[in-house]
Amino acid sequence: RALQAPQAARSMDRRATAERILGRLTILGEESLPPELDALMRKLIEAESDERAEMLALELRAQVQRYNDARVQAEGETAENRRREMAGILVAEVLSDLGYEVEPIAETLFVSGGVAHFQRAGWGDYYIRMRVDPQTRNANFNMVRTAMATAPPDVAQRKRDEEMEATWCTGIPKLLAELAARGIETHKLRELDAGAVPVQVVAPGTIAASLRQEKKKAAA
Repeated sequence: RALQAPQAARSMDRRATAERILGRLTILGEESLPPELDALMRKLIEAESDERAEMLALELRAQVQRYNDARVQAEGETAENRRREMAGILVAEVLSDLGYEVEPIAETLFVSGGVAHFQRAGWGDYYIRMRVDPQTRNANFNMVRTAMATAPPDVAQRKRDEEMEATWCTGIPKLLAELAARGIETHKLRELDAGAVPVQVVAPGTIAASLRQEKKKAAA
């Protein structure tokens, strides 16, 4: 019995040490202790020597720190993704308020990237394509024209393309101002003059059917 007492005392000391270390762990709500940390705590308490217990205590501290760092990073990424989702919603609202017809914009557009199209009533086969790169946080806008064939445009077509691009360009300052008013700050990286490059010709199927249907209704 005299020999068993020190061992019991050491176990109590190790448990107190483990609980003190685990007290630094960030756990939300009713989350339980991660299994790997629970196993490490038990090994610390039941270690065959004080030296082994000290090594396990160091490892437990490191594991707790890594777990907390991972949680902070995950929470930061979740918050950032939510901000980007809200940005997509606000962009769609601004475009609609400015009189553009907008195809449904996925909430993940500014998170995972992709493209979306919009236009004004009366633009016919012309649309603005917005391409989002979440890695660089850049959004590129360019005019496209839908057509079944991709033959080189004649003089009249090129003139019409340039006129439509000029129409779009006149609306850009208002769009940027409205975005800024709703908390979406932008910095213009590059702007090409109307007609600087040929308007991209795309197949009608690349535009959401809902937007093409809205165009037909407006024309009717």
